[in-house]
Amino acid sequence: MTPAVDVKACCATAYSSAAVRWLVGESLHPGGLALTRRLARRLDVGAGDVVVDVASGLGTSAIEIARTEACTVIGVDLSA
Repeated sequence: MTPAVDVKACCATAYSSAAVRWLVGESLHPGGLALTRRLARRLDVGAGDVVVDVASGLGTSAIEIARTEACTVIGVDLSA
């Protein structure tokens, strides 16, 4: 059995790869940035709010929320 640490390291390496970014585009989750913006609106995120993005990866969603909602975003990821 592969240790969990090895699996996490492999995933972190893959997600930071230029090839993976090229293949999946702007976002690594289903729904992309449109779903990220919809979620932020649904949660009524706005100026003065602090959002924590856990497993933020490259920070694509975190950057988008900060840009569109004028809030503070903290991204945390294994590969960071």
